[in-house]
Amino acid sequence: MRTFLVALCVSLSVLTFPALAAGTLSDGWEWLKQDVSQTWEQPQYYDLYLPFISWHARFAYDKDKTDNYNESPWGGGFGVSRYNEDGDWSALYAMAFKDSHNMWQPIIGYGWEKAGISMRHAMCV
Repeated sequence: MRTFLVALCVSLSVLTFPALAAGTLSDGWEWLKQDVSQTWEQPQYYDLYLPFISWHARFAYDKDKTDNYNESPWGGGFGVSRYNEDGDWSALYAMAFKDSHNMWQPIIGYGWEKAGISMRHAMCV
């Protein structure tokens, strides 16, 4: 299941990159490399991540499962972010938090959001 979710996360992210919409996969890869590099080398903001609440859809799990899930994913992380000339947001981040089964989960990732769209797209590792 985890592999499926990572693949879905990556697929949805890749589909939204503007270079892919107008060009080839190679164009998209070059755009991604440039955006990640610029975000790392020229951040406009330093971000602090403090996860403290999660919610499990009650319609998707039975009560026995949801009663045992951790919904206080205490942890923390740090990231860098910037906005480009079009107002698009890009970020790189790393954090660790307690997952639904109360196990520590480290994560590093890249996030991108098109200006005017309120849904974040992230590639996560």
